[in-house]
Amino acid sequence: MVNSPRPGDPIGPFRTCDWLGEGGFGEVWACRRKDGTGEPVAVKVASRKVADLAEFPLRFSREIMAIQKVQSDFVPKLVDAQAEGTPRAWLATELIPGLSLDKVIESFRPLPEEVVWRLGAGIADALAAIHAAGITHRDLKPQNVLLVSDGPWVIDFNLAHLVGETHRYSSKKWTRGNYHFSATEEAEGDLSKLGEPADILMLGATLLFAATGHPPYKADTIEELAVATPNLYGLLDESLHGLVASCLAREPGDRPSLKELQQEFAAHTGSAGRAGFADFLPAQVKALLNARREKLAGILGVRGPARLGWDGPRPSGPRDRPDDAETRPLAEPGHSQAVFPARSGSDVPAPRRWTSRLASWVCGPVAVHGDRLVVACLDGTVTVLGAANGEVPAAWRQPVNIGTALHAGVLVIAGKGGAGIAYAS
Repeated sequence: MVNSPRPGDPIGPFRTCDWLGEGGFGEVWACRRKDGTGEPVAVKVASRKVADLAEFPLRFSREIMAIQKVQSDFVPKLVDAQAEGTPRAWLATELIPGLSLDKVIESFRPLPEEVVWRLGAGIADALAAIHAAGITHRDLKPQNVLLVSDGPWVIDFNLAHLVGETHRYSSKKWTRGNYHFSATEEAEGDLSKLGEPADILMLGATLLFAATGHPPYKADTIEELAVATPNLYGLLDESLHGLVASCLAREPGDRPSLKELQQEFAAHTGSAGRAGFADFLPAQVKALLNARREKLAGILGVRGPARLGWDGPRPSGPRDRPDDAETRPLAEPGHSQAVFPARSGSDVPAPRRWTSRLASWVCGPVAVHGDRLVVACLDGTVTVLGAANGEVPAAWRQPVNIGTALHAGVLVIAGKGGAGIAYAS
């Protein structure tokens, strides 16, 4: 059995740097090319559970083909892929340095209506390019919409369907985790029945979530989807309410066309696509997205092109001192060297130097307890590192997001087995 990748593992011509997420297909990693360019990419690696299924080769090749066919400024391009002759099938796309829409809403709150209108305009333009390539996405949802400070990107063609393709497979063979954003016609049990109107419904469902923080359906099974009715609670803007309600019409023929939606978005924004998106984005969300970009840039040790959202202001606040030779980046990409002094009065050994992928991202000061450092990060997370090596101890949980960047201290209270609780102020 092939284990999941770990940071530093090679995948084809790339090297893994940071884990981005996982889904039914497998895991997604932020990687950089091993050659001199250091090109940043997002690599999706198939899990063994999926790769062993009989239909996987066909499904994987269809996903690669779908990404290749789409030409859009709202969809990351395919960079490379390998389906055969490797223990783990993978595909690499351009790396968008953003956060998924569901994570943004979780960390912030529902977006203002003027942002939702522009979000819809960008997603609609992505769908227009997808449909123009003869493809239906069939899995549009907040998890598959990435936000950078100047607009949205649509990702994940795992369930994409190429128009005219004769192969059919049952959705029961590829069960979703839930059906909160699924088209109602999927309740018939055949994904091949999902055409462009299904993408329209999912667009409306995604905008509803962006504006209210909840999905249209509380359907965890396909049977519940069959009888579900949309919940539009909290959608206060009358025009947006009408647009979303029309997209969620149960009958596919009752939903608006994509062209009609694009005209509606343009009428309310006075522009097309994601033009003006950054102008209306709340400052807290901008800071969240900028922090995400800078964290990835620090881990990768390289930036991608500006058109993918890699430009923009960097977060303010304490950082490694550029004029201190001992804290400058080391030769190995994605790492920095750091020195963390003990807080006054702490009974700890003398400060130690170590390398860590978090070193350029840590916001001081820190709390020290024994051989553990509790650090507050610029992206609003608190985590624990080993003072000797900068690694996250296994007994501690993953970084905890407390919702805002920190520039104050933290306090650690030890528990059993080396674990404990961190308090931040």
